[in-house]
Amino acid sequence: QTQSTEEKVLHGMSGTVAIDNRAQRLHTIKASLPKDVSVGFGLATIRAGSSFATTRDQVSQGQWKTVQVDTAINGKAILFKSLGKNEHVERADFQLLPYDMSVKDAVALIEQ
Repeated sequence: QTQSTEEKVLHGMSGTVAIDNRAQRLHTIKASLPKDVSVGFGLATIRAGSSFATTRDQVSQGQWKTVQVDTAINGKAILFKSLGKNEHVERADFQLLPYDMSVKDAVALIEQ
């Protein structure tokens, strides 16, 4: 039994999960809803075709970061209100910083 709205939507999705075999780490998830999912005691519906994808890459030895997230969620709530979240996020140029870096030095680096 699903306990939350997120679990109910995730349970209804189908797709693929790729694992980096050497590192035993999650690399990608790509999933979509093949059919509508009713949430909130039937007051809202997440529509079929809504999707989620994320990619994680190794950015340094033993360090994995999320480098891309794509979200395309569409639905409706209480008859007429449309729900939607369409987002594409990419992250790059990760740098390992010294553990003893001061706040002042970190701010200066960001402002460059």
